[in-house]
Amino acid sequence: FIYCADRPEEVFFHYSQLSRSDFPSVDNDLQMDQEVTFQIGPSKSGVAAYNVKKCEAPIEWEICEGHEKGTRFQGLVEKSSSSMPPSGFGGDRFGSGGSGGKDRPGANHNANMDGTIRVLMQETVSGGAEAADDAASKEGDGDAPASEESKTLSADGPEIRFTMNDYQPAASNSNERGNRAPRLLKGDLLEFEIVTDRRTKEKYARKIVLLQSEKERARLAEEQKMLEEATEEHGIITSLKGDYGFLKSNKRREEIFFHYSTIQLEGDEETEHGEDGELVLKEGQDMKFLVVEEGKDNGQQGDRGGKLRRRVSARQVKMQPRGSVQFHDAIARCRTGVVLYPPQPHDSGHLLDQHGKIRLHEPVTVIDPETGGDKEVTEVYLHIKDAPGGSYAFRGGTSMGMWVQAGDMLLFDVVQ
Repeated sequence: FIYCADRPEEVFFHYSQLSRSDFPSVDNDLQMDQEVTFQIGPSKSGVAAYNVKKCEAPIEWEICEGHEKGTRFQGLVEKSSSSMPPSGFGGDRFGSGGSGGKDRPGANHNANMDGTIRVLMQETVSGGAEAADDAASKEGDGDAPASEESKTLSADGPEIRFTMNDYQPAASNSNERGNRAPRLLKGDLLEFEIVTDRRTKEKYARKIVLLQSEKERARLAEEQKMLEEATEEHGIITSLKGDYGFLKSNKRREEIFFHYSTIQLEGDEETEHGEDGELVLKEGQDMKFLVVEEGKDNGQQGDRGGKLRRRVSARQVKMQPRGSVQFHDAIARCRTGVVLYPPQPHDSGHLLDQHGKIRLHEPVTVIDPETGGDKEVTEVYLHIKDAPGGSYAFRGGTSMGMWVQAGDMLLFDVVQ
């Protein structure tokens, strides 16, 4: 029997139909996997092969229809392939390793395990005035009419098949389990060549490369959404831990997480670098950044089914000149007042507010952030770090106290 390249079946032949010039000795010259040419004709059992000769050139089992060989296309996975490539990504597209006999295309191929890809087709869309201006501004085209058309991709192309053995993963995409390629999932964006199987007339994707996974696309879309809703703030680095740290903003109380990968360098001459040229960060460094809220959607579920915890983190972190970030605005200077109660050290075990309070001798007028109108302030907070004398510990260090006491009169600036 002959495994036919032009029809999805095996064709019967009789030794009498072998070309004697090509096969003078059937026992010695006729081999399994020998590629041959022949003519098809009727026989008692249907069709048979006649005038069987050796091929002068290798058989092309796949052809390109409607495009040049090597043309690359893009598409989206619609259905994952049920098969997985062997360890090391070896073997041919059908998991057999070659192109002849038991290794011939389709010999071990199970079409039910194929995945499918929707080819993205290029279409022309009208641009806007901006596109027209760009076209008109090109050199040599000053007298030509400006084109307002641009090219885009849409998922209106044909559906083709693929197998995981045609996937060519980047080295970074392999994992530790036998160097096996990650599975291609629905929505993944791929690049590939398209061929037509001569036997089945089915179109297949070959030499597949992953451009962007659906998971990564969704992550980038969520990141873009967060950046659109982000607020620009200023602050200082409060702590550094490995490749991440925390920032204190002058607009909120909670600390803000940041990763070193979000730092953007702008050629600031004050930026410190180590001997090896790496960036040197220090606690207290002034920074500018965008604040995003992760896990903001209450309907979003976490890995264990619970609702995601909201976390604020920084993006586009940039260094600022030292001392440029201000946490308070001075409202009034050289004011006096009486301490109503002093601030309490964190380790004192006192039940009162950690901040102290001062009653002003003369009220201060400020702008109410809620109403925008004037507001009269008669009392202000006193933070422990601003208290004159600071704190002290009793003998044995079992409790702590403050040098400033209720009734003391102080001179100070009022800040907000």
